[in-house]
Amino acid sequence: MTVFPTPQPDLGGDFLICPEEPGDTLPALYPGAYSLYSWQDNSHVPVYTVVEGGLYWVRVMDENGCTAADSLTVTEICPTRYYIPNVFSPNDDGENDYFEVYSSDLISLKLSVFDRWGDLLFTSSNIDARWDGNYRGKPVNPGVFIWVAQIEGYLKDGTVFNKTESGSVTVVR
Repeated sequence: MTVFPTPQPDLGGDFLICPEEPGDTLPALYPGAYSLYSWQDNSHVPVYTVVEGGLYWVRVMDENGCTAADSLTVTEICPTRYYIPNVFSPNDDGENDYFEVYSSDLISLKLSVFDRWGDLLFTSSNIDARWDGNYRGKPVNPGVFIWVAQIEGYLKDGTVFNKTESGSVTVVR
């Protein structure tokens, strides 16, 4: 009786993808050269292209009929992007009526707005925070206001960053 070694398919380690990144090609999984492949979606191709995050696995069979499997997890995380405008016009015309942080893939946000004397006019820890240009229910006068944004997000490699940004925003009525 001959004992054959167990196949050793190797998909590599877990990794991150961001399908939204322009120019990024989606990775292909190749466990090695075998006679038969059976992927998690019942396909039988030797090379499997990752299209989204999730658990990927393959069972292979070698020329001796021996089988083995390997798996990995693909996590879909895109780098955090944000834009903070420097002017808005809270005049209820449906355009530019709120001061907010325009973003994608934020983990958390704390937005605060102060007047020129340092009085806190608005603060929120809601990721969708937006200031309507009012203080205590009344519209503020046109002028320049200071904002501070504490942002938690992702870098391209998936690590988390914390950053405090600050600047000014002009209210135009």
